[in-house]
Amino acid sequence: MWAAQLGAAARAALDTVHDPELDEPITDLGFVRSLTADDGRITVHLRLPTSFCSPNFANRGLAADAGYRGTFGHEAERDLEDLRDVFRRKAHTAAMERALSALLRSRPGPAEERLGDVVLGDLPDTAATRALLRRRAALGLGTAPTDPALVDDEGRPVPPGEIPLRLRFARSVRISVDGNAHFCRGLLRTRYPDSAADQTPRSRDGGNPVDAAEDGPVSEEKTTRTRNAGQIV
Repeated sequence: MWAAQLGAAARAALDTVHDPELDEPITDLGFVRSLTADDGRITVHLRLPTSFCSPNFANRGLAADAGYRGTFGHEAERDLEDLRDVFRRKAHTAAMERALSALLRSRPGPAEERLGDVVLGDLPDTAATRALLRRRAALGLGTAPTDPALVDDEGRPVPPGEIPLRLRFARSVRISVDGNAHFCRGLLRTRYPDSAADQTPRSRDGGNPVDAAEDGPVSEEKTTRTRNAGQIV
């Protein structure tokens, strides 16, 4: 009984661990292959889309006690907290675009140019809105109902004349994040076909589920590219 409770608690904890670049829980992505609880000890095995995913390099660095810079060498030009901040900002930008685009689709107004007047309290209580609030809190940005919904990385309202450009930029970031997540899910299923059962279906902005089945069979060309990529390491 205790082992089952411990395992459930560990699984719940893993549900809160997000891949910083893909902005999804590692459990939803299917990265957790197994979790066992035995005699008070938790053992977790991960599986990753490619052999050159950064966690593999990080594991080697941890084993050698090399630290972040020692593990990633010249690629670690900035310290780890700076890198985390970059990912937090990208996640916030993508979440902001999802919430505001959903608002634009949900009713005739407001027009895109009027999004500067939208405050957080105007957003419906949806998963997209709750995700936006979490991302803002992680960056230390305001989450009060009266705070403007469309802001820059520092939490400043976007001037009316810059709104279309800012929204296009946010949309490009969101597409990049979503595309990377979708691609990594496909790579994982190519490398580990049984991982499809562990991947939580994603949702498009409109709410239509996107899951492994929708991707269709992995093409021979994609499989070949993946295998060739794996040979680089």
